[in-house]
Amino acid sequence: MINLYNEKGEIVKIDKGNLISSGSKADIYRIGNGKRIKQFRSSKRKVVVEVLKFFRDEYLNNFLKICDILYDDKDRVRAYTALEYLSSEVDLLTLSSDYLIDNLSGIVESIRRISDRLITVMDMNIWNTIVNESEITVIDVDGYVSSNDDSLRDKIYNLNIDAVKNLFINLYDDSLVRYHSTEGLTSGSMAIDDLFMVFDKDTVYKKLSRCRYPIDYLMQNRY
Repeated sequence: MINLYNEKGEIVKIDKGNLISSGSKADIYRIGNGKRIKQFRSSKRKVVVEVLKFFRDEYLNNFLKICDILYDDKDRVRAYTALEYLSSEVDLLTLSSDYLIDNLSGIVESIRRISDRLITVMDMNIWNTIVNESEITVIDVDGYVSSNDDSLRDKIYNLNIDAVKNLFINLYDDSLVRYHSTEGLTSGSMAIDDLFMVFDKDTVYKKLSRCRYPIDYLMQNRY
């Protein structure tokens, strides 16, 4: 049981429940009711409160939804609760092309809104992402940084789009390695790079227009 405070200064008692994961800077526990709590090990952990509030107050497709931000008695962020997302063993290359397009479209729209608030995404990788048959969800957002310099808007957007593009390439490369024959891995990886070379919904949709599954694109575009 931990005692922290919400933004109203009220004591919040939370039974941490089952440990989901443990890292060098924080631990994550399942607390029931479809939620989890991420507790920072040190009060010196640099967290941008405005970023946490943004992910609490906005609903963003394909990104973690924060529920409550919790503080210690010195008004320092020590934890936050969020919805829990469950992963499953899925081969992204054999899920429908519609799945890819829907998730790409959702995450690009969210990136636009995130960038409009001058927030730069950080450490976006497959280990900070939950994948299941319904969607791809980016879950580790507390390391993101924000700016007050509006002149950086375009630069931030481009950096964020590049980060998401690399995430999709790595996710589909990971499926290629884990679920498919080692023969032709190089050509398959090159086809994945080609598929996402221009990272926008219309371009990827056009490339997949005759492909029921992304694996079909790889088979048709062997290098």
